[in-house]
Amino acid sequence: MKNRKIMPVKANTFISYSLLKITSIIFELCLILGLAIPKFGLAQIQNKILSPEMLSMPRSKMYLEDNQVVLFNGIGSVNPRQFSITGLGNLKFYPIDIPDYDFHFNFFDNQSGTLIQDDTPLLWKEWIEKGTGTDPLGANFRPGFAKLLVTQDEVWQPNQYYRKGVFHKKIDANWISFGIESWTTVSGIADEIILKIKLVNYDSEQLDLTLIPVQKAKQLVLSGKTGSAEVKQSDPFTISSEQMRVSLSSDISKTDEKGFKIKLPARGIGEFYFAITPSAELKNETFTCQIDLKDRFEKAYQRTCQRLQYTADRLPVIKTENKQINELYKRCLLTVNECKWERDNFIVKPFWASGTWPISMIWDQCFSEEVLSMIDPQGLKESIKLELRECKMKQSYIFWYGAVGDIIYIQNPFALQTTIDAYITYTGDKSILKEKTGEATVYEWMKRWVYELHNNYSRSDGLIDVGFSTEKIIEIRTDGYNHVVPVISGLTADFYRRMSEWAMELGDPEATKFKQWSEQIQKSFTKELWNDNLGWFDNLYPDGTKGTTWTYHLYDLLETNVINPYQKHRMIEHIKDGEFLAPYGLYSISKRDTLHWDRIDADFGGGGQYVGMTLRIARNLFENGYSQEGFEILKRFSKYTDHFPYFTHNPWSDKMFQDQSSMALQISAGAGVEACIFGIFGIKPHENGSLDINPFYHADLGNSELFDFQFRGNSYDVILNSDCFSVKKNGIAFATSKYGNRVIIHHD
Repeated sequence: MKNRKIMPVKANTFISYSLLKITSIIFELCLILGLAIPKFGLAQIQNKILSPEMLSMPRSKMYLEDNQVVLFNGIGSVNPRQFSITGLGNLKFYPIDIPDYDFHFNFFDNQSGTLIQDDTPLLWKEWIEKGTGTDPLGANFRPGFAKLLVTQDEVWQPNQYYRKGVFHKKIDANWISFGIESWTTVSGIADEIILKIKLVNYDSEQLDLTLIPVQKAKQLVLSGKTGSAEVKQSDPFTISSEQMRVSLSSDISKTDEKGFKIKLPARGIGEFYFAITPSAELKNETFTCQIDLKDRFEKAYQRTCQRLQYTADRLPVIKTENKQINELYKRCLLTVNECKWERDNFIVKPFWASGTWPISMIWDQCFSEEVLSMIDPQGLKESIKLELRECKMKQSYIFWYGAVGDIIYIQNPFALQTTIDAYITYTGDKSILKEKTGEATVYEWMKRWVYELHNNYSRSDGLIDVGFSTEKIIEIRTDGYNHVVPVISGLTADFYRRMSEWAMELGDPEATKFKQWSEQIQKSFTKELWNDNLGWFDNLYPDGTKGTTWTYHLYDLLETNVINPYQKHRMIEHIKDGEFLAPYGLYSISKRDTLHWDRIDADFGGGGQYVGMTLRIARNLFENGYSQEGFEILKRFSKYTDHFPYFTHNPWSDKMFQDQSSMALQISAGAGVEACIFGIFGIKPHENGSLDINPFYHADLGNSELFDFQFRGNSYDVILNSDCFSVKKNGIAFATSKYGNRVIIHHD
């Protein structure tokens, strides 16, 4: 690809060199101290490298709209415009948020007086919606239509967007012929977008161009500031309001009242850099040339590499002979990585967002709790404490500056429980339960959740009645999924049980009470809710009537002991074509449900799937012994990797499509990483530091390897062959076993 030729090699060289240097130091220390040299080599260390180029995808393959194609580097984001070489929009450097911002360059040929525009996306939108202006298909030859750059290749990779185009026309006996390439990136250290442009003069005469910047926004609003938001342009390089401004700088020193002056000799080549900088400061400044922009561009690339490598270093490498499963793993990993904000003005740093929106929600995070425990246990711990002290059991959404709104999901305590469990399992640190956050300790907050559920939602038989408000559970557009919803009662029983165990460890005498409440729900659960004719659990309403909602939400119970093996088997029988199985994974509501199935309401209404839910169900199927079913879901879901560079919030299940209602990124995609590690490779870590390993083999996977699963100070490899699997600990062979025989590794 073209961008690989131009791309600075310093970052990759730096990473490779650093890893090799670290390996060399380890070897030297082992020799000095007389220790055994680790049984891993340089080739294995290099396998850990994850570069942006490895995750690149041509724009022509991507099934995403412009506002779903994200460039992000931890502190801000922008959306590049398809069919434009320089176009971009939607600046987000919080508190700066300009969703209707548009930028592009136009090019004025000074010799012929020809204006060459680069605003094809805007012209096309006007032509389609209003039937006025320029039809881009008729540009460059139809009388009265604009002259436009012709766009060619476009390639996305993490935090860089490469574009190539050309203008090749004879105007009044004179040729204007030049090629153009651009690279767009977000700085990792400052609030700025950096644009690199390469121009190639194809003509035998000098090319004399003026690059005219075009910046547009309906308003420039900065939350919390007063003054007019009306947009004014003081010079070619700056737009501003009384609240904020957006300015343009470059390493080009020659400017005029239109823009930047460029002259290229015959067959000449030039590279130029530009920075788009939004700011709350309202300074009256003139344009100044910034000669360090090339260095800032390269540092942005290096920062992207560092962010990717930080995550890759802490997660195992997975290699199978199935390309789509490999891609599924990497792109789920990437999706989680793209949700990590590192701004100093956020309520915590790092701030693990639910996705594209700058919100933290524990229910989204709990689908990736083990991935986050491996990548950033301290950050996960802070997310847990943040949710408890900010939301105070009354809210679920935490924006970058604090909790907002009045939405509360009843899943919060269950999400907190599993997330705390993951943190303890990977760190061995149970002191988190005693840590104070806000007005109470973590355990005290969780205990308050027990009483909230028992006192305000529990019936006399222990079952949980959430009332008529479905929205406390999940949002679907039809009624009936309310009052006693089986999955909520089941998860509450499991929550009470776990709280009883924590209470015993902390010497809380109420441990017995919590256990009794759990057992009471367990007793009522099957008796009142199980429908043996359907092999499903019914909803129960206050008048004693029952109803069935065929939602995959119920499969959350697979990771609990609330339901017995027979019930699990009957429920799993419905994961088949014509019911829950879909061309690209699962339908969130079974096709057999004629009351609730909704094609538009994707994540929980029927026509699509919440990415974390499907992938967690796949993992749970593996762990319950239904590996074929789990693998079938992963195979179908992994087809998205052909056209999605990362995973969106709620893609449709029968079409490669993400609607505009939800996020282009969703942190719960980490469940796909977990489905591969803990499902396919069968690793099961325990709180006491031991591991069970019971992998799954399928001919579609071929010979496969998981390398460097890090747990409690040790590294593990799992190698799958057609007839057996083997396990290494710290590079040394530990065991070889037939499939179906669990390998147990006790804590050192």
